[in-house]
Amino acid sequence: MKLFLDSADLAEVREAAGWGIISGVTTN
Repeated sequence: MKLFLDSADLAEVREAAGWGIISGVTTN
């Protein structure tokens, strides 16, 4: 299973990337 973060907030993206479980980011 892949997990994607739905956010355009760069701070949230950086934090989630540090978790090591996010496969990608969408900015819908």
